[in-house]
Amino acid sequence: MKLKHAVFLGLILFLSSCKTVNVKAEQLATIRSGSSVTGFQNCAFVIQFDNEFGSTVVPINLDPIYQINGLKVEVILTNSTELATCAQGSPPMVEVVFIRELPQN
Repeated sequence: MKLKHAVFLGLILFLSSCKTVNVKAEQLATIRSGSSVTGFQNCAFVIQFDNEFGSTVVPINLDPIYQINGLKVEVILTNSTELATCAQGSPPMVEVVFIRELPQN
C-alpha cells in the first residue's frame, strides 16, 4: 500500500513540475490587394502571413476597415469549406475569427 502512495505522490510531483508553454494563437500577417499577389489577381483582398513560408489565404469575411493594401495585422483564422474561386487552384477560403491592426513603426 505504501508503494502505491509513493508512486502516486511521485506522479503528482512530476506532473506539477512540468513547465507550461504559452502558445500565441495570433499570427502576424499583412493585408494585400489580390491584384498585387501572383495567383490571387482576381481576389479583392488576401492575407499573407509574415513568416518563413509567406502563405497567402483568401478571407471570406474581411471587415472593410481592414481592406488596406500593406496593412500589418494580427489574425486568428479558421478554415472554411468554401473555395476561393478567385485564386489559382481554388484553395479553401478562411474565416477571420480575430483581427487587430498593429501599430505603425
